[in-house]
Amino acid sequence: MRHKNPDISFEKVIGTDEQIDILYDHLKNRNCGISHKLLPSYQDHIVFVKNNPYRYWAMVSENNLPVGTVYLQTNNSIGLNLLQPTRHLVSETLRHIRENFKPATEIKSKIPYYFYVNVACANEKLSKILLELDAIPLQTSYKV
Repeated sequence: MRHKNPDISFEKVIGTDEQIDILYDHLKNRNCGISHKLLPSYQDHIVFVKNNPYRYWAMVSENNLPVGTVYLQTNNSIGLNLLQPTRHLVSETLRHIRENFKPATEIKSKIPYYFYVNVACANEKLSKILLELDAIPLQTSYKV
């Protein structure tokens, strides 16, 4: 999965020691999150990475420096975890997904026919960038 933009690259997560360390550092530095409030232990993190629960998971680098991750789930949701999202970085990351993957087959009320991105409410910067890129807001979800 070569990418056309030489300043941004994607490395598939396979669970090497180096990847595990970088991913844990990024997890520690994440400002906004949806899936967890407390940082998992390093051991729990290792198990999670080794069990890779995603359809696709990659580390995103800009100018050879790791700047975040992107994952694609079987329900067509895309997770963007970029330390400092920019329009260029978000656009190229979404282009990478669209050019290399097709949405999973639609299952009414379970899997939409399109890709979508979940964004933490606190991540106003990413929300703004997605709107600038003509992403269409679909819903607001609430934890109860």
